Amino acid sequence: MTAEPVPIRPSAYPVPFLVVRTGPGRVQLVNRSDDTLRCVAFLVLGPGVLGADVVGTVEPGGVVETRVHGRDLERSTSLVVRWIRPDDQEYLWRIAF
Repeated sequence: MTAEPVPIRPSAYPVPFLVVRTGPGRVQLVNRSDDTLRCVAFLVLGPGVLGADVVGTVEPGGVVETRVHGRDLERSTSLVVRWIRPDDQEYLWRIAF
């Protein structure tokens, strides 16, 4: 009996952003990849209030910043970043305060 070949899966896609915390509720994201990221947007999970939600396109080396207002963000609020890679794949990444 011959074993069936195991399909080769692509390696994991590393998150393209470096997170820089610049103050309470303030987050900068640096695009450290070689990709131009499209439709970059921020969403909030929890009771925090987002200062801005849609960024648009972020070039390699580009920086975007957002601020979430609220009390006790670290207990009940997360920031979600959404982007689309050049291959049209959509990604979401959750950042805890």
